[in-house]
Amino acid sequence: MDISQLKSFVTVARESSVRRAAEHLCLSQPAISAHLKTIEEITGLPLFERASTGMILTPQGTELLPKAQHALSAYSNFLEEAKSLKNRVSETLTIGIAPSTSSHVLGQLISKLADCYPNMRVEAKRFPAHEIRPGLRNGFFDVAFYNEYGTPLPEQLVQLVDQFSVSLASPKGMLNEEQTNDWTYLATLPWILPANNTCCSKLAEQLFKELNFRPDNLIRIDDEKVVMTLISQGVGIGLIHDELNNHPEFNGLFECIYTVNQAVPVYFTCLQTRRSEPAIQAALEIIMDYHISQR
Repeated sequence: MDISQLKSFVTVARESSVRRAAEHLCLSQPAISAHLKTIEEITGLPLFERASTGMILTPQGTELLPKAQHALSAYSNFLEEAKSLKNRVSETLTIGIAPSTSSHVLGQLISKLADCYPNMRVEAKRFPAHEIRPGLRNGFFDVAFYNEYGTPLPEQLVQLVDQFSVSLASPKGMLNEEQTNDWTYLATLPWILPANNTCCSKLAEQLFKELNFRPDNLIRIDDEKVVMTLISQGVGIGLIHDELNNHPEFNGLFECIYTVNQAVPVYFTCLQTRRSEPAIQAALEIIMDYHISQR
């Protein structure tokens, strides 16, 4: 016997009608009748008699009704208590944030956590993209947003939340049309790239392999904003995220020479082995709700 069968019993007793009970519970009349039959078979007792005025409780049904109502009340109290406990999650959730994390998705997560779990403490820490997965494994943070050109590791639970494009950019007005289409010439210029193992660094290596060339001068910079600044000042050319190109600080300072990748994924991730921890589970539910709402 399950809770839906008890709901059917109590609702038919209140409405004196299988039809009205079915309408109230959004079930079919045969389903309601099947629920009543199951209870009668399990208990070995008749619950109702049919009369001109509707479904009338038998003496046995009358005696069982308060017990069924009590069971439903206990079930409802159980759910309310579970919801209350969920809302009292008081753990600390540490979020790792890689460059080019969607600020909108991050904002939605932190806002929802504050609304739904006021006792949860949230800490957001910025890391280079290549340090996200090691930090996740080592427990430096509980969940993370990161961008990656490649396949997530098996131990990760990942949810795609956004994507961005990456382009090869030069300072505005630095190159003419002939130069922008001449990879031999472009290879002679300084290329300013993020550190090794980052998304843009991997994309750059793939570009060199596909076009069969390698720049003479590669300048590696850890900070993506410094990369943007150096390119805008004419130090060289380099790979940039198009989202940053539209940032007010840099808007209009670059020309995109070549689209390297149109859809680099941004993931929300945690370790599979930790997904059931209350704070992590709360964050996952919010991210999943966001993902569904964006479809």
